Amino acid sequence: MMNRIYHQSSKRLFQNLLIVLFGAVIPSTILLAATPETSYKIIKVLPHNKELFTQGLEIKAGTLYESAGRYGHSTLNKINLSTGAISQQLKLDTTLFAEGLTHINNTLILLTWKAETALRLDTNDFKIMGSHSYTGEGWGICYDGTSLVTSNGSEQLTFRNPDNFRITSTLTIMLDDQPLPLINELECTQGLIYANIWGQDIIVIIDPSNGKVVSFIDLFALYDLTARNHNEVLNGIAYSPSDDAFWVTGKNWSQLYLIKLTSDVRTSP
Repeated sequence: MMNRIYHQSSKRLFQNLLIVLFGAVIPSTILLAATPETSYKIIKVLPHNKELFTQGLEIKAGTLYESAGRYGHSTLNKINLSTGAISQQLKLDTTLFAEGLTHINNTLILLTWKAETALRLDTNDFKIMGSHSYTGEGWGICYDGTSLVTSNGSEQLTFRNPDNFRITSTLTIMLDDQPLPLINELECTQGLIYANIWGQDIIVIIDPSNGKVVSFIDLFALYDLTARNHNEVLNGIAYSPSDDAFWVTGKNWSQLYLIKLTSDVRTSP
């Protein structure tokens, strides 16, 4: 696990990432951030069940779905967006560690961490309808309208056929010409991929045409540092079309936040 780096400015992001990439602390005063920051405002806050070790968030037809991990505690949850309360829950087998979550039509697709299995579940009753096998770890997943996009904790995203989960292509994610590791939860929307980075206070915004990080959102301000341990990291992104905003939270956080981006995201030429 990475140690907490104190918050100085948006350049702290690049200091943290250099620690991940090179194992060294570089003073933020000398960092030149080539990647722009996207600003945001909080438009709604809801209570969040702190028992949920959040792995994935997904919006479908105005309903929020959430996957929560840990062996023996993994669940799939339906969240009431008026109250933040759990209205429906499925407890998974104790051998499974739930990870990222997405949906296609009326089917939820749930990754598992080390079981090399993706479950397909009915959005209404959470009945398991089938599964897909894959090699390696499962972290994050989203659907871009054509392909399922998955992460495994590395700097690569994998694009898969949504019918059979077979790999169609891979993409290396680059931040300022350096591979960006530890890509976690994903959200595909409006032709871009939004990604949590394990252990970081930020969401990166990726252009899937070339793998470049075109911007980032600094969410350090959402933390309650007095109630946080090294596992309670930012994780979970769900775009809400009706609000044109994103629901975000973290593992064992006590609140869900609806944030609206207040500056444009520009893709690379």
